[in-house]
Amino acid sequence: MNSAASLKRRLIDFVIKRSKGPPAEIELDITPSQSYLSARMRSQPPEGRNAFTIIELMVVIAIIAVLFSLLAPALGSAKRKAMSLACKSKVRQWGLAFKFYIDDNNDALPWEGTERQAINQGRNISAWYNVIPPKMGKESLIDLFKDKRAPRPKVRSMFNCPITATKRAVTNISTARPWFMYGMNGRIIPNGSRDKVHEADIVRPDQTILFTDNHERHIPITTGAHFLARHDLKSSVFFFDGHVETVKSNILFRTRQTDGSATHEWATSRTVYWFPHSKMKR
Repeated sequence: MNSAASLKRRLIDFVIKRSKGPPAEIELDITPSQSYLSARMRSQPPEGRNAFTIIELMVVIAIIAVLFSLLAPALGSAKRKAMSLACKSKVRQWGLAFKFYIDDNNDALPWEGTERQAINQGRNISAWYNVIPPKMGKESLIDLFKDKRAPRPKVRSMFNCPITATKRAVTNISTARPWFMYGMNGRIIPNGSRDKVHEADIVRPDQTILFTDNHERHIPITTGAHFLARHDLKSSVFFFDGHVETVKSNILFRTRQTDGSATHEWATSRTVYWFPHSKMKR
């Protein structure tokens, strides 16, 4: 043991002599370099903020798509309802204008018009589409054609419903073949009659149609066989008593036999009538 301790002591003395003083402390610089810190900061997101991964983004997009698919039908239904209300408002304006005309003409109804003549010829000059619009501050159909603003699909006009059922292109519009989306009840005035039909002749004014949706053709009248239910199988209808309803197509529809005969239509109790009374002759 003494020899080992002696050897250790001699080694220490040797090291001290060689270094000419006490051994200095060895310090290690373990501070990260500036370049290392910069690279580290670029490769990691800032503290307190996490970046989205591609999978998370795809999940968010999928959720949005599902929500849109759930909301789309509701939005579409709301849009159709808004258009139906706009149509109903237009039909009300037309109906009130009819009432103004009737009051100004000793209770007489205007001529319904015929597709066999141009709108600016013969009796058609005094047809509803020429004499009723001025009663609501609008231009007659003749004037619209003169101004090259004739009603046609997708054109904003009092003659047009906000919803158009026609998908085909309509290009042959003229005064001889105008385009109607609304029409006067064609069963009020007997065919070919030049006698005046008066509002007092209507037996059930609260159930008899005056004005409604037309079938988007060149014919200016509507009947139980020729109308168009473009609002979820319903039509906007103005009745002779002055009220407006949205009526289902199955209530408005008439077979060919019933559509051509007042006797047949009135033989059955109904909520809506096209003919003014049971003795009406076509």
